[in-house]
This record gives sequence, C-alpha cells and structure tokens, in this order.
Amino acid sequence: MPNFHNKKLLLFLASVIILATIIPLILLYFFLPSKETRILSKNIETQKELYAKNLPLEEVDKNISIFKSNFKSSKDRYEALKIIKVYFDIAYYSNSSPELRELIESLDIYASGNLNKEYRKIDFIVICSDEKCGEKTPQEIESIIQEIDSSSINDAIKKIIIQDLRSTSHQSSENKDAKLNKIFGYTSAMVTLMKLKDPKASESALKIREFVNKTYGEKI
Repeated sequence: MPNFHNKKLLLFLASVIILATIIPLILLYFFLPSKETRILSKNIETQKELYAKNLPLEEVDKNISIFKSNFKSSKDRYEALKIIKVYFDIAYYSNSSPELRELIESLDIYASGNLNKEYRKIDFIVICSDEKCGEKTPQEIESIIQEIDSSSINDAIKKIIIQDLRSTSHQSSENKDAKLNKIFGYTSAMVTLMKLKDPKASESALKIREFVNKTYGEKI
C-alpha cells in the first residue's frame, strides 16, 4: 500500500514538473513577439536613441509598444507601424541619414511579409534624400549652402533651409515626377530665403533660381 501511494506521489510530482516546464513555453509561444518583430523593434529603438532630438519620443514609444504586442490586432499593429514610419520619415528628411532610410525600408519589408492583409506599398514609400542612394549635391548648391551657413540668418531657419537644399539635391531626377519634386524642393528653399527680406538671403535665393533655370530648363 505505501508503494502504491509513493507511485501516485511520484506521478503527481512528475506531472507538476512537466506542466511547470510546458506552460511557460506555451505562454512564450503565444505571447512573446516573433523573432522578426523583436529584431525590428530593437532596430527602431536604436535609431530612436540616435535621432531622439528629431522624434516625439513618447509617441514613438507608445506605437512601438502597440507594434510589439501580441494582444493587439494586426490592424492596430499595422497602424502603429505606419505612425512610426511617419515619424522616422520626418527625421530622415531632417538628416539625410542612410540609416534612417534603411530602417524605413525594413518597416516596409516587415509589413509586406507579416501584416500582408493590411499592407499597402504606398504607406511605406520613402523618397531617397541621401547621397548613398541618390545624387551627389551639385557644386553650385554646395556653394549656396556655404553662403547661407556663413550668413547672419537665424540659426534655426538657416538649418532648415540648408537641410531642404541638401535633401532635395540628393533626390533622383531620372523621370518627370522626380524632376518636379526636385524643382519644388529648390523652389521652397528659394521662397523661404526671399521671405526673410535679407539682402544676402535674397542673393542666395536668386542663385537657386538661376541654378534651377539652367539645370532643369524651368523658370521659377
């Protein structure tokens, strides 16, 4: 009789040990983000730290949490990924950093492979604005950038104009739409300079106009 009870006890203990081992594994399987999700989340976090000054950190963190959560619907996770893309898109055009463009491209790859029911290519389009993927800044634009940089224009405005010019210069001009995008970017910088009503700024604006007229055959 004692042996029978001992066997029952041993079976009970063995069952408890097995369950204690299996249940956490089951929970991990269902609730732990996939390897791909973890890798992408880590990449987002890394770039977030590097470009924190260009990002609304609380909003980015909130959407990273939604994206990583297995308790959220695929629709919610996709929307969170779209919002993350928008924030990093802005940071990219503010820095012309290849790493940020590559991150946005990885969001696109992830969404197309893991959230394919919601996926739309248009949600993750990124226009090349760095020298690694696009065109080199023309010497004429570099000279204008140097003029603006050494001018007495307000530093914050100066930084925006210079970045607009540099970002625009890297964009492709291989087709009509791309060419129009470049012309629009240069025109935007020119108009901003003219609005400052500063002689040096106006001079730089005229040089941008001359460059566009000569390079693209378009009068602005």
